[in-house]
Amino acid sequence: MDMTKLRLPIMGVIALVVQSSGVVWFFAQQSQTIQTVESDVAALLERVSVERLINDERDIIDNKNAVTAVVDDVDELASQLIRTANSVDLLDRRVQSVEIQIRYIGAPYGGSLSGSADPHSYNAKDGM
Repeated sequence: MDMTKLRLPIMGVIALVVQSSGVVWFFAQQSQTIQTVESDVAALLERVSVERLINDERDIIDNKNAVTAVVDDVDELASQLIRTANSVDLLDRRVQSVEIQIRYIGAPYGGSLSGSADPHSYNAKDGM
């Protein structure tokens, strides 16, 4: 048998075996890469869920503090409104007291004084 004729098919077989093993190695690497990526994604998802939970807890605390501050502000405004209403009531009573005193002072003069305590009344004598 002639060796030169036999070498060509052996080289073809060797090339085919090398290429086949290269393809097998390539797909094995791809499988390993996919597994690595899957484990990395799982770790990242776990980390993101933990971070999201921590951020949500922080946001809840911040919102609770903000609501508490608003409630405190509303309470303070309500207190100021009550104090203002009380001051207005006190001022109204003082004005009524002054009006009564002016009526009693004017009573000996026929109930008419020069000028009127009521800015809406018209006194023909005074032109007011």
